Amino acid sequence: MSDKKIEERVEVSGPLANCKLFGLMVLVELADDEFRKTCRCSKRFNVLCNGSDATPRLYRERVQRWFPSQIGLYDQIALKISWKRFYNALHRIEKNYDPNNSSKQEMEQFLGRLGRLGLLSELKILKFQDDTLDLMEALEQAALNGRLPVIEWIVETEGPELIDGKVAKALLERNDVEIDRWLNRNISEDNAQEVAGAAASLGRLDILKYILEGFTDLGDDEALIANEAAYSGDVPTLEWLTTYRILPHYEELMWMYDELGRPRAMADFIEAYF
Repeated sequence: MSDKKIEERVEVSGPLANCKLFGLMVLVELADDEFRKTCRCSKRFNVLCNGSDATPRLYRERVQRWFPSQIGLYDQIALKISWKRFYNALHRIEKNYDPNNSSKQEMEQFLGRLGRLGLLSELKILKFQDDTLDLMEALEQAALNGRLPVIEWIVETEGPELIDGKVAKALLERNDVEIDRWLNRNISEDNAQEVAGAAASLGRLDILKYILEGFTDLGDDEALIANEAAYSGDVPTLEWLTTYRILPHYEELMWMYDELGRPRAMADFIEAYF
């Protein structure tokens, strides 16, 4: 349908309410590309698509028209988003993900992109549709980009054991007070050693102190925590860990010592403790 014909159909006589209803009926039936183009083609349609009292109805009708099997999700998942946002989420999923034909790699890439962009509603819809969906890639990307609402929901849904060393390091590297507080609240026996290792690799003594003084079970081999400091060549953190009687594995320390060009500070540490 051309822009001119659309304008002609909108410019009908009669009360404004009738014009609005007529415009809504036109917009509901348009395929998505033409719908979005039409929303921009006139001031009247732009208002109807984005800011009138009829906008919620428009997007609800579009969900009913184009995603009839999904309309019940709006209440089932309790997304607490607008009908416009819900429609856009369904469209994004349809455009980028086919559960029957997408490869595992394509699926992980899409989930990672949703995590990176912080698109929580899309993730909730996909997880509701397939409870077996692996959200690890989404969590890793959300952690790298500081998408705390996504991080919170995935960990609440899947469990704190998903906070592995990679995720913990990505979170701690952001040096974000709110994220650090959330991480402290979600350290558990399931992930304490992994988080401690990430903290050691970054010299985050505040997090290390919290874990070492708050958890008694740090796995079978606490030396793994110190290994992470050794891999970073962080001698001050290695020395700090000795106050808790934690030393790295000698073989790992010597390997890193050679890799780093045998720095004097590390040589002194080796001489003092081994």
